[in-house]
Amino acid sequence: PAHLIDRKPTRLFRSRHAPAMQPSSRQ
Repeated sequence: PAHLIDRKPTRLFRSRHAPAMQPSSRQ
C-alpha cells in the first residue's frame, strides 16, 4: 500500500509544487 499512498500525494504535491509546469505541458 506504500505505492498507493505515494501516488495520491504525488499528484496533489505536483500540482501545487508546479502549478505553472502542469498547465504548460497540457496546453
